Amino acid sequence: MDRWFNRDTIGIYCGRDDFTVLQLAKFCVSARNSVMGAELCVFRSPLCTTDGSHDNVAEGKWEILTLPIQHTKEEFTDLTRWSTDATIVSNDRVIWVDYHQGGILSYKPCHDALETRPRRIIYYSRLPINNRPWDSSPSGETHEMCRSLCVAGKEGDLLKFVDVARDDGTFFGPLDPYSSFTITCHARASSEDNVWHKEAVITSQTFRRLAAHKRLLPYNCVPMFPLVNRDEPDLIHFIVCEPRDNVDKLSVVVIDIIKEAIVSVSPYIQGEEDLSGKDADMVRHRCRLLQSFLP
Repeated sequence: MDRWFNRDTIGIYCGRDDFTVLQLAKFCVSARNSVMGAELCVFRSPLCTTDGSHDNVAEGKWEILTLPIQHTKEEFTDLTRWSTDATIVSNDRVIWVDYHQGGILSYKPCHDALETRPRRIIYYSRLPINNRPWDSSPSGETHEMCRSLCVAGKEGDLLKFVDVARDDGTFFGPLDPYSSFTITCHARASSEDNVWHKEAVITSQTFRRLAAHKRLLPYNCVPMFPLVNRDEPDLIHFIVCEPRDNVDKLSVVVIDIIKEAIVSVSPYIQGEEDLSGKDADMVRHRCRLLQSFLP
């Protein structure tokens, strides 16, 4: 059967002796007991071929796994509306993210020392968001602009979730007068049996006060595309946009979320003058479709 492989649904997990490619293909429902399952397309291959060569095509074969999803009765509705926005890989599992519904699916492709085969179950848990949608109607909003789930820590065993929530009813652009936003950071271990812990909250008032000291950021800007520093998880990178006539000015702002301090402000796209520079192709592409400074 021909299958579409969307890049947002594919994760590559590398173990000690082999690597695994996993795609979250589709969902399936058991009508009898309202249990949701998922179909995974899985490819496993040793890191080295049998003859010791690293140049040959990877050995292995595709298999289709239909696995149950561990979820509560309340969470069943989340899964019926699921849409994968991103796939990340932690130290021991592959995680699929739905930023709109606010949930994650995790699957452990390798087995524990006491197990003889990989776990045959997928775990679902909710992200710590306040405005969980009541329906699945398309909003046209790209939640990756304001939400981000990142793997952090030297061992890759820490998950950090950053949410930038604004109250002016606008999804993009400068903040409306007398409106505000809040940056919230949560953390948890990558294992499926942990809960989220709120680490820090920065309000728009605090951000404006910090930005005023730098004198490099517009007063009504809203930080977007949060990205946690893997080696220093207290540092979060943001894109800040200053609208211009043709090409917006973009800066990368690094905030220490615990100390409530702006660590640095670095120019990313200066404006229309960058269209004649060495990064002109990147500027033309990203000024039309704003995205994180890292893929």
